[in-house]
Amino acid sequence: MRIGILGGTYNPPHTGHLHAAVAARNALRLDRVILLPSFLPPHKQMPRHTPDAEARLVMTSLAAAEIGAEVSDLEIRRGGTSYTADTLAEFARQYPQDTLWFIMGTDMFLTVQNWVRPHEIFSLARIAVVLRDDSDAERVKMHKTELEKTFSCKIDLVDAKAHPISSTELRENVLDEEHQMYLPKSVLDYIKQHRFYLSEEKKDRA
Repeated sequence: MRIGILGGTYNPPHTGHLHAAVAARNALRLDRVILLPSFLPPHKQMPRHTPDAEARLVMTSLAAAEIGAEVSDLEIRRGGTSYTADTLAEFARQYPQDTLWFIMGTDMFLTVQNWVRPHEIFSLARIAVVLRDDSDAERVKMHKTELEKTFSCKIDLVDAKAHPISSTELRENVLDEEHQMYLPKSVLDYIKQHRFYLSEEKKDRA
């Protein structure tokens, strides 16, 4: 079986995440796509007004249902800082007969060699890079060649047109209808119900 794993904070999960997951599934002929919300990412601090891990897990499950993907609570159950090498080792134990792909965007790909225990990451899964736009393509291809040589690994490039939204934009503009269109309806309803991402000032206006 061919399994793709798309990690992230999913804070909140949005159509850009789903776009990347579907593009990877189609390009790599994946049998399963698993969305993997992190507990504490090692490469960034969680911003203020972030929902707790359980709420992000619920939102990720709602988003995943939109595209027939699955969700893993592995990193949230484990707690602490979420290191990809540890996570992939666990997936490899769970699915010893299957081929794993770890799906990421270009920004993460260009720094992956600096992550904790990169040799383990490349030995446990193939890397799938979802290209953001044509301007990144040449730099990503050069980096792909370097990493494949250094780590004796296989990296796949997934051509997907840029999705013009980020989680940061959505958190800052959650009351803006123009930005809400980038949230699956079930996720938007959940955010509204719990009044996530609102400062005290914004709560007064909501």
